[in-house]
Amino acid sequence: MKKSNKKTYKGSSGKKKSLNLEIIKAAARGEEWAMKNILKYYDAYINRLARQELFDCYGNPIVCMDYVFKEELQSKLLEGVMSFKIRE
Repeated sequence: MKKSNKKTYKGSSGKKKSLNLEIIKAAARGEEWAMKNILKYYDAYINRLARQELFDCYGNPIVCMDYVFKEELQSKLLEGVMSFKIRE
């Protein structure tokens, strides 16, 4: 059995779901449920990008989340999705 190379995320039921064209089309139309699905799909990746490693006065690393940067990334993602021109 061949493995799929599709990116997937786990939904609330724990099953893997893929981000399909219908969700992207709905998000491009401004559907709130679709935008939430897209944000959930990319959440782990955005968290990794927004993570910063700081050091205390003893030189120990501290990993923290830059929530302002995370919100900026999420906004840019949704702006990009809403600007999609999908031909049918």
